[in-house]
Amino acid sequence: MSEVALLAATGETLPRLDALPGSAFSTPAWNPFPTAPRACPFCAERGVAVLRRPDGLPVAQCPKCHCFYLTLLLSEEQLEQYYAGYWSREKPRSLTDELARYLLASAPGRAAADHTLRKIGALIGGWRGTRVLDVGCGFGEKTSMIHALGAEVRGIDIAAEAVVFVSQRLGLAASRTTLEREHGAAGDCDVVTMFEFVEHPPDPMGAIREAVRRLRPGGFLAFVTPNGTAGERHLAASEAWTGFRADMEHLQYLHVDTVDFIARHFACRVLHLEQYGFREPEDAQPAAAPASGTPLVTLRRLAKALPGMRTAVYALRAAQGRRRAAALLPREGGNYHLFAVLQVR
Repeated sequence: MSEVALLAATGETLPRLDALPGSAFSTPAWNPFPTAPRACPFCAERGVAVLRRPDGLPVAQCPKCHCFYLTLLLSEEQLEQYYAGYWSREKPRSLTDELARYLLASAPGRAAADHTLRKIGALIGGWRGTRVLDVGCGFGEKTSMIHALGAEVRGIDIAAEAVVFVSQRLGLAASRTTLEREHGAAGDCDVVTMFEFVEHPPDPMGAIREAVRRLRPGGFLAFVTPNGTAGERHLAASEAWTGFRADMEHLQYLHVDTVDFIARHFACRVLHLEQYGFREPEDAQPAAAPASGTPLVTLRRLAKALPGMRTAVYALRAAQGRRRAAALLPREGGNYHLFAVLQVR
């Protein structure tokens, strides 16, 4: 590779974006810093770096499918190390019995209020009895909702702590693996969901190819991912999109044209394509928690100890979710997320 081409791939001449101020998201110091060049992970075209993220990694926009992608390749070992402890470090969650009780008790209400699950359900003719594979299930937030809707759902994830929580605390089927490693039977799924997943793997097309293979004829692939189309608009306005400044484990950012490319490549129909959801920098900051031992914390502990209090709180939250769904309140504005539903032929 020539020096000019190397500079274009690595973006060394570009200034580095600032991290979100006060953000809960960490900025990894990749060691060793990757040097292997990477083409577009969807169509294999090579673009020129247009920015450098806070972690120093360059991002290019593909000239063909218009996704944004990292132009340097992180090693499998680096990614495995990064995801070890991911749910306690990057996405802090107390994976406790308390959280498990809440997720299970509130699942019907959360499912009724979730517009992505309502839309998918309408397109597939209802969730009940469907065989669903939830890829990148995390700690089971969506998995528990899909289960509550009557589907036969199983989750997979590479984060061991999350899989243990889903299988042991939630009592739902979950495995620590990837789609490619699992080698499931062809056509054994009616629906494959990828909520906040496709931005993570080094080879997203390989994961999507395996998802399509696992789907029966006429099956459905649904995914939600950060919206690179919004990044393109911000780039044109010389602004730093939030998506480029948080979640440094993201390796690519899909564009609406990328969805069209994927559908054509795998001979799928695009049944739904939507940009939704707004994230401001302050949304990435952790909520301030009361200090341990304060009167508020003590009062909360006493309230939780009252017989039936937890059940009453969960029932109230579920009822609130059903009311919000029934009222069809406007969803949050903005276009941070890209939501697509494809159907295999």
